[in-house]
Amino acid sequence: MRLPRSASGWTMAVFGVLAAALGAVGLVSPAAQLALLGLPAPGDRAPGDLTPAFMTASSMAALNMGVYYVLAALAD
Repeated sequence: MRLPRSASGWTMAVFGVLAAALGAVGLVSPAAQLALLGLPAPGDRAPGDLTPAFMTASSMAALNMGVYYVLAALAD
């Protein structure tokens, strides 16, 4: 496995790992992700609130972006 060779590569790798990890947390447990953000859990929200759907979509995007950044950092 190749490690990043520059400071910018390491920055991208760390950001990618964090984005992928938080994206995975958001997909596995959206309530935990909302608690990290200081927002009420899905059961405590008003009817018709689409926050859980937004959390799922943004978590998937964060996971994809995180993997992309890690791969880009490894390719340097």
